Amino acid sequence: MFGGKKQKDPAGRLHRSDLRFFAGTIAVFLLFCLSASWWQGRQVIPEGVTIAGISLSGLPPEKAAVFLSHRLGFFLERRVELIDNSFVFRFIPSEWGFYLDYPELAAQAFTHGRAGGPFRHWWQRR
Repeated sequence: MFGGKKQKDPAGRLHRSDLRFFAGTIAVFLLFCLSASWWQGRQVIPEGVTIAGISLSGLPPEKAAVFLSHRLGFFLERRVELIDNSFVFRFIPSEWGFYLDYPELAAQAFTHGRAGGPFRHWWQRR
């Protein structure tokens, strides 16, 4: 009785503690599946993702692209000055064909923010 081996149930039935363990394991597995499904189903950029210091958290990629165009567009209209010793070259990037692909930037932010799944992000916030 004390310190001895557990007696096996001759009929091979599960004990209550075995059933609780089994039910708990199934519940944890289902919770994991539901959280992973929820994470993959969200079509917004996760928390903590920024481009040029601009937070895109919670925005869908389409809105993030518009938001970035409003916040970063003026950089392409500003005069840039390149200086090398006595040589100075001034230009406006948009006049020389420079552009920012805002939908691609937003898509990369969305992809980068989702890399590793929800548990990686939870672990990094701790």
